Parts: sequence; structure tokens; C-alpha cells
Amino acid sequence: QAVCYAEKDVECVADAYSNEADLRLHWAELSLPQLLQETEQSTIEENVPCELGERSICAVRTGVPGEKIIVTMLLQDSEHRFSSVIGTLKPGCAADRLGQPTVQRGDQGQVVRVPITVQKNQEKMISFSNLSAADEEERLNVPSSGVTLVRRDEAADLWKLAKENGSSVEAIEKANPEQEQTRKWLVIPHVI
Repeated sequence: QAVCYAEKDVECVADAYSNEADLRLHWAELSLPQLLQETEQSTIEENVPCELGERSICAVRTGVPGEKIIVTMLLQDSEHRFSSVIGTLKPGCAADRLGQPTVQRGDQGQVVRVPITVQKNQEKMISFSNLSAADEEERLNVPSSGVTLVRRDEAADLWKLAKENGSSVEAIEKANPEQEQTRKWLVIPHVI
């Protein structure tokens, strides 16, 4: 029989002990899928048909990341009149982030390059040990009634101390009130 004190249901038990008997613990290996995210960076490049003539490119902007990326080029002619050319880039997957676009004159228009970042999900199996059962055995080392004093360690794990000394976390906390945290010794009452 096992008693679990928790505020919610427990799916995996990592350790157990009893104040009344020694326990022989049985373990089972469990495997569960874990979703991992990987970030991949690349650059997409596409030709946007645009005959500049006497015009020059003033600015290049990209739209919202996704399956299609809208690129807008703002052009200015020699008389300071503005026009725009809109092109669509298709990265082949949904882009999560876009970098600063660059434009270079190509044979059939303007070659637009946009750095993109794509998040990819990958499922990986993880294994861990789960306490599946516990058999009671007669306790050979029965702690005498009373207390045990141990040197206080900042990294002390009350669960482990309780398990090793036949006590409980609640009993240790009750025997060592907060205002006495500066003491060098920890009182561990035996619970039988």
C-alpha cells in the first residue's frame, strides 16, 4: 500500500519509503514522446520582374511571414516621382521570421533575397524509470524513538533525510521552525 501526498494526480512516481517497513521497489521503463523545436535559417531568392530604366530602388519591404512573402520595392525616377513594384516569394514552407531583404539587378528583373527563419517540430522518444510497485519487508534497522541530529546543509533534501532516518518531511519541518534556520544542526524526529 502506498500513500501519496500531492495537490494533484501523480503520473510518475520517482521514489517511495515507509516509516513502518522497508520497501523493495520495482521499476518499469517508460517511453514518452517529446516534442522538440528546431530552428533552421536559410535565404530564399526569387526574380521579381521589374524594368528600372531611369528609376532607382529607394526601399524594399517584406510583408508578414507565412507561406507567401510579399515584397514591395519603392522606386524613384529622375523627376522624383515614386512608383512601386510588388512581388511574391514562395519559401516552400511557413517562414516564422524574416530578415532584411536585399535586391540586386538580374538578367530578367531584380533578384530579391530574404533571409528566413523556420521553426520545425520534431518528435523524439524519451525514456525514464517509473516506480511500478513496492513490496513491504520486515524492517531490520528500526530507528529508536527520539531524534537524530544532522549537520544542516543548504542543499539538504528533506525527502531524502526523512527516508534515511525514518521520519517525514512534515515532522522535520515542524521540528525546525523557520525562525531557527540559522542553527547549524537539523533535528530529525523519528516517526514510528
